Amino acid sequence: MRKPPLIASLVALWLAMLAFGQTTVASVAQDAAKLASLRNRAEAGDPNAQFELGFLYEYGVSGTPRDPAEALKWYRKAAERGDVGAKQSIAGMYFDGIGVTKDYGEAARWYGCPKPNTEALASCRAISYKDLPEGALDLLTKMKCDVSSNYDYGTAVDLNADGEPEYQVCCYDAPHGPCGARVIGKVGSAWRDLTAKEGVLGYENACGLFIVLDSRHSGFSDVCLPSQCSTVSSPTGKPCVPTIWHFIDGRYRSVEYTPAAPLK
Repeated sequence: MRKPPLIASLVALWLAMLAFGQTTVASVAQDAAKLASLRNRAEAGDPNAQFELGFLYEYGVSGTPRDPAEALKWYRKAAERGDVGAKQSIAGMYFDGIGVTKDYGEAARWYGCPKPNTEALASCRAISYKDLPEGALDLLTKMKCDVSSNYDYGTAVDLNADGEPEYQVCCYDAPHGPCGARVIGKVGSAWRDLTAKEGVLGYENACGLFIVLDSRHSGFSDVCLPSQCSTVSSPTGKPCVPTIWHFIDGRYRSVEYTPAAPLK
């Protein structure tokens, strides 16, 4: 016998919910199996699995509860086996104070950078194009930077301790990747492009990946780019040595750098 429309609709809805529930249960079971397999590999000493497990706990994904302490534990195990990603993740946790007390010095050590300027890093802030002073926007226009870009973000930090920030901003859209950034600021009274020749490879919009250092050259703080392998210190990129900039002859330039022994 044909069901009345309302009953038919309710039956259809019930069947759909049942199917969805079965799919959800299956997905949960699948995630649990994958997590168990990953944990077994991590406990057996696989650094890739240890890093992945740390990532899952740090961000609380794939059914894994967010647990910074557990994330740090697995990152440390992976870092002990030389995993670069794990070292950078530990550094990021110290920089942002995730699961640990915020500590720029520890962050810099794990990144492989020299001693940081903690005061400058504490004042570093996110900005957009609308936050830039007129002279800075004029310079970007002369540099043919796309200030109408969708990548409308950057950072502001005082690099020469004059009370006025310098800016790291997106300049050129990349069709298949992040936006290339430039560092601009005042030298005397004139706004200038301060970026080192090789630029910032893959836009680093976070203060934690543009480490202002305690050392200075020509009145400007040195800078460490921990996620950018130095073409001076490690031309092949192996091992990856962080890029170090010194301000020389009116702009930043990459210099050779030997980091401290790897952290354990």
